Amino acid sequence: MTVAETRLERPAQRDGRRRRRLGLRRAGEKPNHKHKAKAHGYSKSRLPQNGQNVRARSLLFQRCPILSQDSQTICREENDAPEANRLDATGSAPAGACHAGPAGHADPSAAHAGRHSRLAQVHSGIFPGRTLGRGRAGHPVHRTGPADRRHAPDPLQPGNRPAGAAHRRQPPVRPRRGPTHPHRKLPVQSGRPPRAALHRLGAGLALQHEGFYYVYDLEADSLRPISDRSKGYQMFAKLSPDGRQVAFVRDRNLYLVDLESGQEVPLTTDGAPDSIINGTFDWVYEEEFGLRDGWAWSPDGRYIAFFKLDESKVPLFTMVDLREHYPKPISFRYPKAGEPNSEIQIGVIDLQTGQVRYFDTDTWYEGGDRYEYLARMGWTPPIDGRHYVWMFRMNRDQNHLELLYGDPATMSLRTVLEEQASAWLEVETGFTDLEAGQITYLKDGQHFVWISERDGYRHLYLYRNDGTLVRQLTQGPWDVTDFHGVDEQGGWVYFTATIDGPRERHLYRVPLHPEASNGQAPTPQRITQEPGTHDVSISGDFRYYIDTHTRFLQPPVVTLHRITGEQIAVLEGNEALRERLAAYGLRPPEFFTVPGADGTPLQAYLIKPSDFDSTKQYPLLLYVYGGPGSQTVTDDWGGSRMLWHYYLAEELGILVASVDNRGTGARGYAFKTAPTGGWDSSKRRTRSPRQRHWRSVPTSIRIASASGAGATAAT
Repeated sequence: MTVAETRLERPAQRDGRRRRRLGLRRAGEKPNHKHKAKAHGYSKSRLPQNGQNVRARSLLFQRCPILSQDSQTICREENDAPEANRLDATGSAPAGACHAGPAGHADPSAAHAGRHSRLAQVHSGIFPGRTLGRGRAGHPVHRTGPADRRHAPDPLQPGNRPAGAAHRRQPPVRPRRGPTHPHRKLPVQSGRPPRAALHRLGAGLALQHEGFYYVYDLEADSLRPISDRSKGYQMFAKLSPDGRQVAFVRDRNLYLVDLESGQEVPLTTDGAPDSIINGTFDWVYEEEFGLRDGWAWSPDGRYIAFFKLDESKVPLFTMVDLREHYPKPISFRYPKAGEPNSEIQIGVIDLQTGQVRYFDTDTWYEGGDRYEYLARMGWTPPIDGRHYVWMFRMNRDQNHLELLYGDPATMSLRTVLEEQASAWLEVETGFTDLEAGQITYLKDGQHFVWISERDGYRHLYLYRNDGTLVRQLTQGPWDVTDFHGVDEQGGWVYFTATIDGPRERHLYRVPLHPEASNGQAPTPQRITQEPGTHDVSISGDFRYYIDTHTRFLQPPVVTLHRITGEQIAVLEGNEALRERLAAYGLRPPEFFTVPGADGTPLQAYLIKPSDFDSTKQYPLLLYVYGGPGSQTVTDDWGGSRMLWHYYLAEELGILVASVDNRGTGARGYAFKTAPTGGWDSSKRRTRSPRQRHWRSVPTSIRIASASGAGATAAT
């Protein structure tokens, strides 16, 4: 069970990024490119699982100060399935978004109804005079009034996203910098640890992490904030493994609260604006590595590991905010190419002694570019009876990666695995389809799965926990685009890949322990059958999966399946939208390839009006992006951008085409990294022949682009 946090940037970062991105968002594309304008993902806070925490049964709420675009505050309990974190087109929670009740509850439906009844009572206590509405699936919805949209939708760059895009960036909204509802404390039963599970009162898809967290006692129907609200918003609150304590980040420092006594103690005290950051990150780590939540409990609850940064040496970048009646300058720490990055190190807090110590990773005021980034961190399962802090260390060029183990008792480090590449290494998960991450430890306590492009394509590798390679799990001239996990009991590895071509995504599996490998990975078994794109979420026991299936002209259809592929139920058929689209009689796109400058076939599509006449000439709009690892030519629902392109074709007689140049994704490492060291010139070389290809068809050509591609679109 997890809690999906929403996100609020620091004002300087938020305003600067909005100014950069205004009008530059893309709809329906996988935002997995390396450079700026990346969409941000929610972070997840792990909670105690059923049977692991019998004392932790109260609810931890987060009340968010920012409202979503549709002005609905959603209250739901979420599990690991991404569908639980999404809203449908109306802003309602999808079916199944509110899951079974507290750990150990025998009747999920009864727990669902009972919890909502209690939440309604609690809600009336926090927000007097306000009522709970109902979302489409019957979930309590706190309605707040009209949304304050800061920017009107741009028809050329629509801001909405297709279903299944929970991690993608949404249109900005005005932050509410303080409490908007009267608050009164409810009685809290003391003298024993509360029965706890985590819950969130959040703001739908609002872009924030900050808010107020509450502990709700299920037995006493009592509620309290985890900290005095006057001290400020909290971030990334997480229960300890035994459920007796909760820790969080506030004002760049970590705090610990004892849930029985309510006593709050600071774990760090040196956090300050424009200098020290504890437990969260600066602009670079958020933008380039998709990191915001920067701390974690050890599995035994004795330690907290956290990131510490010092951004005082990073130059200030100043922008002018023109949104208000009078312009005002906004400055924030922003390193341009070649400028200093924040210093970074990983610390461990011993909660028994209160001592804070740091691993010597040679990234804290050491100088040089050999060790520049600490790009990931977490706790290992027990290895020889001890939990270690695993971490990723990278150089500034991001083409050398080391997996390190740190011993929290001795603060010693050892290198477990190294990875090198000619261009760069992908480690972030917030901007890709990847769910499980670069490294995934198995429950057997002996192995982990590692993702690498070392053979030219993105594949899965099985390692022992000491860094010894066991075997390659997947192999072939195609990319694994999403790793869903390992069913250790059934002996299967599940993943999404491009085996059937870069335009499609399908669910596959391979045996974890093949009978005879002969040095080769076994042939994958395809599970999803319908052509197009399948966005899959697999249940924790690997018995079922939810499939969000789309095609270019087919909006998302959400179905429930057994793990073998057999369909059980249609959860969302989108019949009304499908019928409405069918009434327009839109002509399906033509998918084909065009030659690049060196003869490399490039994926392309062409949209024609339904009354297309091959004897006539038409103007052409060439829509491009081309950022590293991105794609525009996919058999996937394109949302409002795609509908806008069809409007141009049907109403104005304009042909619309798109081409994925060298540097885009799903075609291997060499194709993706071809522009390294000469990005603009590579795009021009790629686009020049493809533009010549179209000149034999239309009367005129215009190019539409955005973000990094906009700089070279007209060349």
